[in-house]
This record gives sequence, structure tokens and C-alpha cells, in this order.
Amino acid sequence: MKRTACLIMAFVASLAVKAQTLNHEKQPEPKVDVAFNVRSEFSLENPKQGSSTAGFHGSFLNLIIKGELTPQLSYSYRQRLNKYREAGNDAFTATDWMYVTYRPDNHWALSGGKQIFAVGGYEYDAAPIDIYYSSLFWNYIACYQFGVSATYTTADGRHSLMAQFCNSPYTAMRDKHFAGSLYWSGNMGHWHTLWSVNVMECGDGTVGGFLMMGNRFALGRLTFDIDLLTRQYKGCGALDNFSIIAKADYRFGPKANAFVKGGYEEFKGDREVDLTSRKPFVSAGIETHPLRQYPNLRLHAAYGLTTYTGEYQHNAMMGFTLYCDIYRK
Repeated sequence: MKRTACLIMAFVASLAVKAQTLNHEKQPEPKVDVAFNVRSEFSLENPKQGSSTAGFHGSFLNLIIKGELTPQLSYSYRQRLNKYREAGNDAFTATDWMYVTYRPDNHWALSGGKQIFAVGGYEYDAAPIDIYYSSLFWNYIACYQFGVSATYTTADGRHSLMAQFCNSPYTAMRDKHFAGSLYWSGNMGHWHTLWSVNVMECGDGTVGGFLMMGNRFALGRLTFDIDLLTRQYKGCGALDNFSIIAKADYRFGPKANAFVKGGYEEFKGDREVDLTSRKPFVSAGIETHPLRQYPNLRLHAAYGLTTYTGEYQHNAMMGFTLYCDIYRK
């Protein structure tokens, strides 16, 4: 009897060990990718007639950590290391984003944490480290907010629709003012879209809104972007606040490209810019990846002309951008 009981116990134990082994085999190890990127340049500025400033400086230093805990649960984090928290500010001021995403299937993604505020447009969508000259709207909008979002992607992967609910970009965190967004990312071959409708509380009892239509036309080596944005606030007309941003980028090959970018903006009672004015700007530049074996090193030279202060401002720069993987598992 004892022998039979021992055999049964041994059999059960072997099944438990086998089940545990299979369980470990079914659960893949967590994935993690740690990287940083940095941009530095020499710039020459003429902010006013007859005056100029020049010097070497660093523009960006970012730490990026992303990975998967399971095939369904992922995370992403980016910290701006050259941006410091000022006294009284949110502790996450220098954190661009920090969120987790759950994907129950190939169509749905549910995210929560600090995210990119879901405004369309290709200038807004680009990483800040890749932008040399920008619109005033891009400079002033608080584009990273705590919130939640749900995204549905079609079976062919060409279209995604996101619904987002987050803190309003016009108020401080915990002020009980929120924003809601619908965001469409589309791919119709040569025509790509980043469109959004955004409604937000402005903190003074009023509600504002954006309608952004970002369009990209991929024509072989030439890529052309045009972003059309209108901003609505109480007491303002339909065309009192708008931005038109256009960029053409031509790729000569895998190692070099040239671009021209410009825009025109109207501001009247705008929440981002405390003035009534017209703000055109134009810029041009070249980028090259000189090392074939290390394409993550990029050199750039660019020139921009703006009228943000009512006078023409010239800016020229030359520098480099480095993307570096630290650890990957």
C-alpha cells in the first residue's frame, strides 16, 4: 500500500514538474530595449537688425526605454535628460511619455499613462529631435498629457482610429479640465493621413477645439507633407486662428536627402500665443548619413527665416544627431 501511494505521489509530482516546465516554455521572456539619442550643433542667429549671436550647444538628450512584459502587454518611456523640473512644476515635466499598452488581439490596443496628445499632422507627429525649424503652434502646444486611449487597427494594418481622453493641454494637472480626441491614421498608397478632431476645456469656463488634417504624399524619392489646422475658441471667427505647414523632402539615396519647409499662421485670441499677428516662416536644409556601417549617425545643415517678433530673424546651423542602442534583450 505504501509502495502504491509512493508511486502515485511520484507520478503526480512528475506531472507537476512537467506542467511547470511547459508553463515556462509557453511564457516568453520579457523584452527590453534601452537607447539614447542626442543632437548638437553650431548655430548663428540674427534675432534683430544688426545683431547676432553664435555658438555651440546641445539641443536634445533623450533616454528611451521600451519593451514587452508579455506579447500582449508592452511599455514605452522617454525622458528628456536636458530638461529640468522647475520648482512647483509637475514631477513628470521632463518625461515626454510613460505608458503601458494592452493588446488583446491584432485589432485593439488599450493604453494608459502619459501619452502624446492625439493631434494630427506630420510636423506634430515627428520626433522633436528631427525638427530644425517649426511652427509656433508646434512650439506652444503642451503635447504630452496623462490620459487613456483605445485604438482600433484594420486587418490590413492600413488604417487606425484612436479615441483619447486626457488632461487638457491648457490647464495644470489635477485642475479637473479634460480633452477628448478622435484620431485617424490612414494609408492609401501614395496618400497617407494623420487627421484629428480635438475638443478641450480651456480652464476659464470655455471650450476650444482643433481640426487638423495632416496629409503626406509619397512619390518615389519625393515626400510632400501639408498640414492644415484650424483652432476654435470663444469669440473667434472660423479663420482667426489657423496654421498651414508644408514640407518637401527629396531623398538622393540611402545616405542623403534635402528638404524645404515653410508655413503661414494666423493668431487672434489664441491660447498658445498671447498676441494678434501673422507668422510666416521658411527653411531649407540637407541631411546625410556618412557612415555606411552606422546609419544612426546623421549630419545636418539648415537655414531658417522667420518673422515671429515682427522683424526678420535669420538662423543657420550645422551639427549632428546620434541614435545609440545601449541594451537590447
